Amino acid sequence: MTDKTCNQFINEMHAAGFSFTYRATNGTQVFTGEKKANGESEVKAVKTVAQSRAEIKQLFKQG
Repeated sequence: MTDKTCNQFINEMHAAGFSFTYRATNGTQVFTGEKKANGESEVKAVKTVAQSRAEIKQLFKQG
């Protein structure tokens, strides 16, 4: 198996004809994105990893 970056995987899946949404991180920032069949692409930086982890911890404390 070959190692791939997140961007390589996303681009290969899109080239294969898939439309999808995704959530990814670069270790510092969390991103959400959408690849559409018509070629449009949208990526948003939603929060820092620290903010995301704090929200997850809070959810577990509530449960």
